[in-house]
This record gives sequence, C-alpha cells and structure tokens, in this order.
Amino acid sequence: MKLRIINKFIKKSLMLCCLIAFFINVEGCSKSKQEGDLKNQQAQKSANIVAAKYDKNLEAILGDDGLIYEILEDGDKASMAVATYNDVGLTDITVPEAVVYEEKEYNVTEIKASAFESNLLLEKIVLSKGLERIGESAFYSCPELKEVVFSDTIKSIGNSCFAECPELSGIELPSSLESLGVEVFCNCTSLKKVTIPAKISTIGNAVFYGCESLEECSFEKGVVQVAAEMF
Repeated sequence: MKLRIINKFIKKSLMLCCLIAFFINVEGCSKSKQEGDLKNQQAQKSANIVAAKYDKNLEAILGDDGLIYEILEDGDKASMAVATYNDVGLTDITVPEAVVYEEKEYNVTEIKASAFESNLLLEKIVLSKGLERIGESAFYSCPELKEVVFSDTIKSIGNSCFAECPELSGIELPSSLESLGVEVFCNCTSLKKVTIPAKISTIGNAVFYGCESLEECSFEKGVVQVAAEMF
C-alpha cells in the first residue's frame, strides 16, 4: 500500500516537472524571439546611421559610407546634408537617416544641389526616412541611374534633379511630396509611368519634357496647380 502511494507521488512529481519544463521552454523561446526582434531592430537602425569624422585633406566631414556631409544650422536645431561624395566607385548609395559626428547624432534632412551630378557609375539610390529636400541638379546627368527609392518624408525635389538620366525607367513619388521643380525628369527617355501625389501644390514647367517613353501620367485627387507645359 505504502509502495503504491509512493509510486503515485513519483508520477505526479514527474508530471509536475514536465509541465514546469514545458512552460520554461515556452517562456525561453518567447524571450529569445523578443531578443532576436530587438537585435534585428537595432541592426536595422545601425545600418541607417553612419559614423563620420573631419578629413583634413578634404577639409570636410567624411562619412564611413564615402559621402561628404555638411552641418545645417537651424536655430538651436542642427541637422546634416549630403554635400557630395568622395568614393568615386560607388554604384549603390543609401542616404542614411543620421550621422554621428564628434559624439553627436545629426538627422540627415537634405541633399545639396549638384551633390551627385554627372556621376558615371551610380545605378541605385535609396533615400532613408527623415530626408525632406533634394536640391536642384542633385542627380543631374547620371547616365547609369536606374532606380530611386524615395522615403515618405520627402517634401520637395529641386529643378533638374533627375534630368538627363536616360536609364531611369520607374519611379514612385512619395505621398509626402509637396513641390516638383522645373525640368525635374527632363529627358529621362526610359521613364514610362508616374503618379503625381495629392499633396503637390505646384509643378514646374517641362517636368517631363523629352520623356519620349512616358505612357501614363496620373494625378491623385488634390493636386492644385499644374504647369502649362509639363511635357
């Protein structure tokens, strides 16, 4: 009788141990998943932040990504702009969300005028979140540029920004865009389709002049003013 009671007790103890082990395992898996997700988020954030230092030879702020930056002062708030590039061999460029310089983090909000003008090798450009302005002629005459990935924070694209880029075939303008300058996509002969976002209030003349392959240009509801000579 006593032996039977002991056996029952052992069985119940084993079952209880199994249940405890199961819940510990589930909790461990959940914790590992959360830690993995956090690491992925941190890695993604790190990928969008570039370290930079002052280069005496260039007399400029040079990022680890081969781009040259410039500090923009706006009252108490300072940000960074991409001024140009130093690494002439770059074919794919990602403009980061932020730059760390002298132990301070600056958001990247602008690409300066003519920053990548006449870059002969550039094929793809990714514009990260936080970028608001692209200066005129920033990517003017980049003969190999095929793809531009816009962030949903860009508000203005300057005059002739992507003009004379004959390989640029597909673009998706961001919904945040408010202004398109003059001749932005002039002579982009491979461009086939474009949609003008609703927030755009002004469109400059000859935006799509010389885009001989353009088959479709649609306007979202809300566009206020369209240039008389867009094409």
